[in-house]
Parts: sequence; C-alpha cells; structure tokens
Amino acid sequence: MKYLAICVFFLAISAFNAQKNKRCRAQECSDVEVVRQHLINFKFGCIDSESLNQWKKCVCDDMPDVDCPGDKFNKCTKALHAGVSGCQECKDLKGEIERLQNINFNCFCTRFLGYFSNNVCSNELEKCPGPQIGKYWAESYDNLPDV
Repeated sequence: MKYLAICVFFLAISAFNAQKNKRCRAQECSDVEVVRQHLINFKFGCIDSESLNQWKKCVCDDMPDVDCPGDKFNKCTKALHAGVSGCQECKDLKGEIERLQNINFNCFCTRFLGYFSNNVCSNELEKCPGPQIGKYWAESYDNLPDV
C-alpha cells in the first residue's frame, strides 16, 4: 500500500509537469518562418545598449508569474521603448521597435527560445550589443532540428 501511494504521488507530479509543458508548446501561427527571419534580421543595434541590457536582464531573470518562455519574451519585449538610438542608424526606430513588439514569441518552439536564452544569459553583452544579439538569434535558428 505504501508503494502504491508513492507511485500515485509521482504519477500526479508527472501529470502536473506534463500539463505545464503542454501549455508551453508553440502556438499555431501563420507565417512563423517569415516572423522568425524578421527577428533574426532585426537591427538590434538601433536600440541603445542600456535598453538592450535591461531586456537581457528581463529575459534572463526568473519570473514566477510567467510559465512559458514565449510569455517571458513577450513581456520583456513589450517593455522596450524607443529612446536614444543605438550604435546603428535606423530611419524609423519607433516603427522598428513596434514591429518587434508585435512578434508573438509563443509562436516559436521552446527549443528556439531556450537556445537563445542560454546564449544571451551566459555571455556578457558587448558595448554595442545589437549585432551580438542578432547573431544569437541566427545561431538559435541554425540549431533547430531539421523536420
């Protein structure tokens, strides 16, 4: 009876974790590949390094109220603002940031977001971090399995 209770306990934990992970599966979105390429090619250098460092801190910090990586990226990206321009010249900084904020990160698989997070969170950002962040997105894409 004791072993049965232990098995039921672990089965309940397993079911809970399976439900939690199920919620984090990529949503069905149209043109995911187009959006992913926009993200990879986005000129992060247009955004000032202080804002990018704050964004990195947000992405890398634990958020108990956020279950899925896509939700965390959505929340952190919505907090970006068009202030001072970054190291790269951009004609429409505000419009570019709005396009970035309109990306639904829940459309991407957790592996893509996780690989990016591991890269950006385990490395110091350069003085002009835009190209480095773009490189991490490209590497994340390159490490997706062929389907």
